[in-house]
Amino acid sequence: MKKIFSKVLYNDNELVGSNIQKLELEYYKVVNGPKKGYGIEITKKELCDNRNTEESKHIDNLTTSESLIDKLLEILSINKVTPVASEDVICDFFEEYRQTM
Repeated sequence: MKKIFSKVLYNDNELVGSNIQKLELEYYKVVNGPKKGYGIEITKKELCDNRNTEESKHIDNLTTSESLIDKLLEILSINKVTPVASEDVICDFFEEYRQTM
């Protein structure tokens, strides 16, 4: 089961100089069950040159901590991380988390 965590819309100033008319990112918390924990999904929807495109990244079982997955989703959405860049950010996030343990 997945539920929306946040939605980010790029404003016109952020799209200046590109052919993109509209760009939005959706961040989902994926609930895999009580024993398997939580994952994420990021969906990027783009209107470019009057063509709609969509890409997404889905990663299951990242953690059993709901608060940790919420913190990760918050960081992803604040920084407008796209599906393509998400793996590097997630790896860095968990590496930093492990170092503070």
